Amino acid sequence: MKFRAFTNITHRHLGIICLCIIVVILFAGLWPHNFDLKNQAALMPDGKGVRFSGRGILYSRPLSLNRKAESEPGSLSIEMAIQADRECLTYLPVIVALDDGRRCERLLVRQWRTSLVIRSRRGTSCRYDRSREIGVRNVLLPGKTRFIGITSDPRGTAVYADGQLTVWRKDLSLLDSAETLSGSLVLGTSADGKQSWTGTMSSFSLYDRKLSPEESLHHYEDWRDSGRALPENDSLPIAGYLFNEQSGQIVKDHSGQGNDLLIPTRFTLHRHSLLIPPWLDFHPSLSYAQDVAINIAGFIPFGFFISWYLSERGIKRRNVLLAVIVLGAGTSLFIEFVQSYLPARTSQLSDLITNTSGTAIGIYLWSRSIHHPLPSQDNG
Repeated sequence: MKFRAFTNITHRHLGIICLCIIVVILFAGLWPHNFDLKNQAALMPDGKGVRFSGRGILYSRPLSLNRKAESEPGSLSIEMAIQADRECLTYLPVIVALDDGRRCERLLVRQWRTSLVIRSRRGTSCRYDRSREIGVRNVLLPGKTRFIGITSDPRGTAVYADGQLTVWRKDLSLLDSAETLSGSLVLGTSADGKQSWTGTMSSFSLYDRKLSPEESLHHYEDWRDSGRALPENDSLPIAGYLFNEQSGQIVKDHSGQGNDLLIPTRFTLHRHSLLIPPWLDFHPSLSYAQDVAINIAGFIPFGFFISWYLSERGIKRRNVLLAVIVLGAGTSLFIEFVQSYLPARTSQLSDLITNTSGTAIGIYLWSRSIHHPLPSQDNG
């Protein structure tokens, strides 16, 4: 069926419509345009911790691990004193990430509602399957500071809350059996800055070995009684922070390893994730389905009117098809590239696929409703 109502649209009008469509797509795809955000993480003036009040981040350089013989392959421990601001009902903000430079973090410690969620990936895979996930309920009650200990070796993983064993998962190790601890620490958000946590952290230690129940209890009691959770003996961590500097952009590592943390003035992403694969960002929900529908529908007018505009300039049908598909995919790729630098947006391969699909649908609708080649034109 031909759209007779469109027969009076001039070439100039088509050009204006196409320009407006491109501007709207770019505006919507890059909104909000917040390339330069203030880092909403800062040391507390009273010296009692670091405060994450929005999009905040602290990170280290790749960890220096000049350790003694006590280091244990396949083992790690994390101890931290944290207070969450609120329950998290719609997403899982990241409290701690261990980033080894691959597409996804090696280890994530997150919050869901009032629960602590620990996720570790297998080898080089980017899938966080449930066989390497631990959930600890009701340990992150808003406004209540908890001393959390996570300790793991090839035999299993234990989680302590205020020195008391809360969860024990036999045969679940956060590292592979021969793996040594490596990467950079990121606190307050994920490495790509997309899942920010709000709350206060007043102590943090990272070990490359498993801690015993007695050590976990002793460290909690030291923190409770003196505000310190760093042992003063041969069992020092490989990174330990008290966050008592009160101001500045450097958090000193008290382990002696030189693994200081940086507090950038601006919310600087630790790394940029371009075109995250669909199998990593897919989640069966109404909001995900709505995003897919919007991505497809948003590019249908692009494919329809750009095709019409080019055909009115006398370009052959087969060339129109190729040019518009390339333009649609190229526009989407440009948006995804810029989104990888926007803290509030995520660059996803699924967006590129759905945008290009919407362009193709628009081309099809133009071909079926508007396109009518002249007798002398190659029908392609």
